[in-house]
Amino acid sequence: MNRSTHVLFGTSLSILILNPQPSELIGIITLSVIGSYLPDVDLRIKHRMLMHNVFVLVMFSIILYYILNYLSVYELWMMLAAFNIGFLSHIVLDMLTYAGVAFFYPLSSKRYRIAKLKSNSRLANVFFTLVSVLLLLAWIYRNKFINAKPFGL
Repeated sequence: MNRSTHVLFGTSLSILILNPQPSELIGIITLSVIGSYLPDVDLRIKHRMLMHNVFVLVMFSIILYYILNYLSVYELWMMLAAFNIGFLSHIVLDMLTYAGVAFFYPLSSKRYRIAKLKSNSRLANVFFTLVSVLLLLAWIYRNKFINAKPFGL
């Protein structure tokens, strides 16, 4: 998937799952965007190995925990969850591609995949963008930001 798809999907998923209050929304969005984007830092070196694994996720989560704790960030666990949801959603979306991801690297270079989509597939990127928009609409509807009933139900 392309970067914008990763970021939009990870962020909308974080918002729907965590259901933040308006005061928490900027933190949730910021950390889920960082989590959704961070795995592609390895784009030029051992892509989908170096940064697309569980060990890097744990390492960054621990570092982020100490940073947020030091800064006395309100709702620390929710912010950590936003980062982790973004990061994991990135990995899962990449597992839908031919290349897959080396989820247990450096212990194993074996790549895991769920499907065989092309990462630059326009159809796949549009599909996950639409799913992201639906996730955001579900969150908006759940929180009664809009009162309309879908399909007159």
